[in-house]
Amino acid sequence: TNEVGTNMIYSHISKFQHAQLPLKHTWIKLDGLSEGVLNNYLSNLLSLPTRLTTSLSRSVHCKTMGNPLCVEEFLQSLLNRDVDDYLLRYDMGHRRWIWDCTAISMLPIGNSVAKLLA
Repeated sequence: TNEVGTNMIYSHISKFQHAQLPLKHTWIKLDGLSEGVLNNYLSNLLSLPTRLTTSLSRSVHCKTMGNPLCVEEFLQSLLNRDVDDYLLRYDMGHRRWIWDCTAISMLPIGNSVAKLLA
């Protein structure tokens, strides 16, 4: 399963319980997005046909295991890079979003995504 940060969440809940603080919580299970669902999402997000976003969705799915929270974090990390190192950017010349799947596949998973996958 792709439960987000289960160990970290249990640790925080345990701290509250040991401190005898009242804690109300609700468990929500997030299943991973399939590659096809992720491709549809990216297609809509980037306003491109699914046939063009397949390579990006494959790379993102590989890095995030389809976890919805990790997908968002990972996409933000692709956008929030140095100007010379954009891995996902809007190209004014082509008037569409472009990306570098080779560079994305070699990119290490960021700390925030790794924590969510733990």
